[in-house]
Amino acid sequence: MPEPDFSVHGSGENEAEKGVAALQKKFGLMVNEASSSTPAEYDIVAVHGLGGDSKHTWGKPLGDGTWFKEALFPNTNVRIMTYNYDLEATPGTIYTRKGILDEASKLLKNLLNLREPVASENVVIDAESDNGLESRDKRRPLIFLGHDLGFIIIKQALLLAGCDLSNDESIRTSTVAMVSFGTPHRHRTFEDMEKSVANLLFTNGRSDLQNFMTAVNRLSPTIVDINSLFIYSKILVQVRMINIFPTWEDHVLQVFDEFMSTMNVPFEKRIGINRPQKELPCSLEDYNSISGSVLDFISYSSDITSPLSRYLKIMLSQASPIYPLEVTDGILSSEADLAWIGEDAPTETSVLYFEFKKHDSRFNNLKSMFYTFLAQMISHCRGIYFFNASVEKFIEYQSWTSQHLHKLIASLPPSIIKNIRFVINGIDLCEEDCEWFLADLAFISKNSEFPFKVIVPSTGYQQILSECLTIDLYQHQSDTVPRLKSSSATVWYALAQLLQERPQYCNFEAPLREILNQSNKDYVCHLILKWLKFKPHPTTKLSIKGILQSLSPATAEHVVTAIMASIPTGRHPWAQWVIEWVAYPLTIWELRGVDIDINVEISDREEFTTQELMEKLYETFGGIFVVKNNEVSFCHLSLRDVFTTLAPSNSWFYSGNRRNSHKNIAVFCLKYFSLTEIQEQAATFYLVGLEQDPQICPVQFEA
Repeated sequence: MPEPDFSVHGSGENEAEKGVAALQKKFGLMVNEASSSTPAEYDIVAVHGLGGDSKHTWGKPLGDGTWFKEALFPNTNVRIMTYNYDLEATPGTIYTRKGILDEASKLLKNLLNLREPVASENVVIDAESDNGLESRDKRRPLIFLGHDLGFIIIKQALLLAGCDLSNDESIRTSTVAMVSFGTPHRHRTFEDMEKSVANLLFTNGRSDLQNFMTAVNRLSPTIVDINSLFIYSKILVQVRMINIFPTWEDHVLQVFDEFMSTMNVPFEKRIGINRPQKELPCSLEDYNSISGSVLDFISYSSDITSPLSRYLKIMLSQASPIYPLEVTDGILSSEADLAWIGEDAPTETSVLYFEFKKHDSRFNNLKSMFYTFLAQMISHCRGIYFFNASVEKFIEYQSWTSQHLHKLIASLPPSIIKNIRFVINGIDLCEEDCEWFLADLAFISKNSEFPFKVIVPSTGYQQILSECLTIDLYQHQSDTVPRLKSSSATVWYALAQLLQERPQYCNFEAPLREILNQSNKDYVCHLILKWLKFKPHPTTKLSIKGILQSLSPATAEHVVTAIMASIPTGRHPWAQWVIEWVAYPLTIWELRGVDIDINVEISDREEFTTQELMEKLYETFGGIFVVKNNEVSFCHLSLRDVFTTLAPSNSWFYSGNRRNSHKNIAVFCLKYFSLTEIQEQAATFYLVGLEQDPQICPVQFEA
């Protein structure tokens, strides 16, 4: 299928002018400012957005150089590089997944060459400057700046940097801070992202693209995909993030509001600027007042050769991804909770959140929680270098227990702990005994000389938690009015959407409401409505009546059985694979392997997109599976039990035989790792000295 032409069409004179201008522009990574006498403290890489090239976005209105050197990094010796890419290229691949990937690859390659000890002739360097002769340091701390689409390219480049540990790891591990100007990091709904992307193209003069809506439809899922992969990559665990967002009153010119332009992750710094989104990175005077706080925020970075940094690599490999904190029922959802968290808290207080998840090895044990908390604190907290003495005692040991990690956290200086609030959700789902940990928390809370606050919702450890100074979060829930119906307002809203999108069900609204009222579980109601939405359209009233009859009674087990019975026989093998794999959490990219012939060429396997897989999931299973934060899971934890326990053992979709499931997954993995290209990639990973026996570290130690 040929790529659509996204080129801008206008008069012949304008086209000629654009062609001449394109020939005069230099694309690639260019060194703009650097000292020829002293080594720089930081490498700064800035990537422009859709509003214009590097000169327009980062250049001073008068004279040479960049406006942000003085505004954000005053009195600091930095080497500034800008990356220029072609916004007018035909067929406009910058609006596609491949286009973003290609630009990110070029940026990464150029940056690696510039940071090598020997200058590379393949890198575009400003001809008017001899700064390219500066001594390069591939371990120098890196700071990235990006405007809207430019920051998406930066995200993709860092994702690529984490794929090949032999060459690109220096970029990933050296990145200490990222500054985003009006970038869509998250979205409320996918439609919300599409509208905002269309607005972004419109306000930046791209409304005359020949295939405007095709550009919107391709760029929107690309941004969502890269954002999800970036969160999953755990880069945010160690990188200091500054998100600058527009507060302009005109929502059309604002484009991305504060919600979309921020991440809501620990240690994030948010700065609102009263400018339209397009002009956000182009005003020196707006940033003079905040330059001190910005530089102070990003100035801390640990020595890469220190024990802490070496230990941080170990922790990052074991830590869980940091997802945007969402307000959940009963947790940080009332004013009383927020007031309690903020009481006696310093100005720069961060909330570290961890949620235990059953059947997920990344989230179902104490060790994962401790690694996640420690990795964040070591990466972001000032004064952590005093912690070196404790780490040096443990860095030589290759085996760690939960008790070791907990002792390390307990030995952190009070100056660090007092600035942090911990939220530990779902501890009842942890698959190991937590009594010793909670008992220790109770002891610390009683004897701490500074405010030590932890939120631990639990029904299974009430006796231990009662020994702490506690509050009952459930007493502060605002929704105390009894419901008149078993289903919530969101269910009826979803029903209204179904009737609007599938008019053939309008004559059956009454029986539909009756079925939904049979269930006292909202997730079952949403499962029914999503299946009806994605199911191939029935053509007769008799067929619709038969479909609705198959959904009653509206229990999870019965509804799942009805959905699975509707799957064509030819798709049963694929559906069985999906059920077996998703029973143990994995990403949407990992699940792609289920639907790919492992014997075909790797280029053919990579052509299969995640969007196509998601469409196939919805078409086959309706709402049984959901994709959130780039991970595929059951829409509700109870549905896993339907497939592994409650379903009849002779049904084709029964997945309760763990032995067979593990065997099938293992066979596929062995075939995958036997591929030549995969073995070549694996050869670049770190080599661990397996010939040495691991030393056993005693739990009791002196801090």
